[in-house]
Amino acid sequence: MSDSALSKFYTYGTNAERLAFVPDPPPGVNVLYIWYETDTTDIYIYDGSSWILAINASPAGDVTGGTTSVDRSIAVYDGTTGKVLTTSAPVITTTGRITTVTNPTGAQDAATKSYVDAAVSGSTGTLSTLSFITVVTETINAPNSRLLAAGTGLDLDTTAAGIISVVLETNQRMRSFGITVDGGGSVFTTGTKGYIRVPYSGTISKWTLMADTIGNVTVNIYKDTIGNYPPVVSDTITATTPPSLTATYVRETTSLPSWVTTVTAGDIFAFNVDTVTTMTRVTLVVDVTLS
Repeated sequence: MSDSALSKFYTYGTNAERLAFVPDPPPGVNVLYIWYETDTTDIYIYDGSSWILAINASPAGDVTGGTTSVDRSIAVYDGTTGKVLTTSAPVITTTGRITTVTNPTGAQDAATKSYVDAAVSGSTGTLSTLSFITVVTETINAPNSRLLAAGTGLDLDTTAAGIISVVLETNQRMRSFGITVDGGGSVFTTGTKGYIRVPYSGTISKWTLMADTIGNVTVNIYKDTIGNYPPVVSDTITATTPPSLTATYVRETTSLPSWVTTVTAGDIFAFNVDTVTTMTRVTLVVDVTLS
């Protein structure tokens, strides 16, 4: 059927008039009614039994676009009405990267690559203090790393690649050395029972003696350099209060009156049993706080 064979009736009026309108002639296969609604500016078509909305002049929603746009920029609502979309500075590239982002200023801001690179390289100064970091304690060889300098927080220094100075809590700075003297089921004898080389520097802070049975024992400690090996009684570090047990089998103390408590990496320590009764095995542990 050609378009000329179709009878088209164009009419107009208000919404109320359209609803009250009775098509005449009645719509059929060759009759089409089109209504322009003057109070809404909507356009309707009559399908033979009811009006069908063809063009909605006032669609639901009130969000509109801006007058200009930037290719691939992120659309955001403006801060005035919240109903107008506008472009923002960040742009999503065809490869999925987000670009033209500024450096963060607030604690919850996202960080840019340049900001992180600058913080790691040290160009922005000192990283924020970490709760578990207090003082520098020891140095660890770490190829291709940077120096973390002393102080609170981590100061990055690019001039000393290859060394990391680790900053630890007090309990993480504790080391210990010692000896176990075992008589093989019999009361062990007096005399020097062994030597140990200590590879770290620090300060002796406590000693602990633990025996297999109640008794008495005194264990003296000598110290000297490897060039003066072996340490002898004149090299004692315990003054008049060497580690001892009297009628007991365990004791520890941080009281070290007149002791030479300084430990230098490479020092040689000797352990000498001055006196012993009853005991067949005893262990001496010396605690050191790292420098």
